Amino acid sequence: MLAQWTWPAYVAVLLGTILFTVAFTPLLIVQSRRFGRLTWRRTLADVMLSIYLTALVAYTLLPFPPMDYCLDRESVQPMLRPFHSINDILEAGTARTTAVLQVVFNVVLFVPLGAFLRRHIGTSISLAITIGFGISLLVEITQGTGIFGLYDCAYRVADVDDLITNTTGGVVGAFLAPVLLGWLPSPHVEKARRGEARPITRTRRLIGMVIDFGLLFLTTGVFIVTYRAIAHYGFGQEFTAIDASWWQWAIGPATWLVLFLAPMIDGSATPGQKAVWLKPDPNMPRARSRLQRFLGGLGVWVLLSSIAAAPPLASTPSAEFMDALATTWLILCGLAVVFDKQARGLSLRFANMTWQDSRT
Repeated sequence: MLAQWTWPAYVAVLLGTILFTVAFTPLLIVQSRRFGRLTWRRTLADVMLSIYLTALVAYTLLPFPPMDYCLDRESVQPMLRPFHSINDILEAGTARTTAVLQVVFNVVLFVPLGAFLRRHIGTSISLAITIGFGISLLVEITQGTGIFGLYDCAYRVADVDDLITNTTGGVVGAFLAPVLLGWLPSPHVEKARRGEARPITRTRRLIGMVIDFGLLFLTTGVFIVTYRAIAHYGFGQEFTAIDASWWQWAIGPATWLVLFLAPMIDGSATPGQKAVWLKPDPNMPRARSRLQRFLGGLGVWVLLSSIAAAPPLASTPSAEFMDALATTWLILCGLAVVFDKQARGLSLRFANMTWQDSRT
């Protein structure tokens, strides 16, 4: 019995951590642009929200039965009589504790949703309650339709009392949000200070670099998956573990050029730098210095990584050597920011430039 309540929590922690890792870069961008700065409290809340959302799925839909589950079973009928749970509790006898716990759990399950919506996202109480009702309704419809027809029968009961208790939990969470998540800064106060310029710190520079690399790998990954899907399903091309396609290789350098080289040549900031409100000194030096900015920093890593990933060198000792050089250079770029009080790093030192807060 205990395992029935605890194993979805383990699944939620695992999948929630994966979800947060994948969404880490977009979450940093949204937080910085929406509130004007990054805080560890809001990042921790993002981790908690990721785990909670996967817990919501785990407790309401998992475990998935085998696909032939419905062959010798009739569909589970929905419970459409409101407040039948009260009668179930009164008639449960020795199983009364379990029936009560089920109702209480349905309320508690949606309390964090109301709290997160109001205190972390910044919605009004009425909108938080409406969203809580909508998500609960979606869960019940998903259960009642066998995940929208994926299964030929419903394997979980769509229960109107679950809708009532879940919505009640959302209401409780929305009203208690300032207490439950009082350690979070008020989203309305943070948004009001969004336009204030802040000091250029080394941490801020490093976060901008992390966002740049996160965007780089996310964008490249999406393009590669899309390319492989089109090539496989559209043209029947098969892929090995190591693909020697020049087309796929070209996706990486092309992404790097668009995301990083183009803004540097133009004299503006990279996506990661823009996300944390950084821009180069508006008194921009000539174009040669802008190119020095690229080649003195990320450009060397781009060049070495591109050579290492080229199809003729893939998985050869030469590629491993180039990868090692690229990694070493990347570490040096990071250390240059850490030990630079002005947080300029190698690239801006080579170009003789400085940073400014873009809100100045």
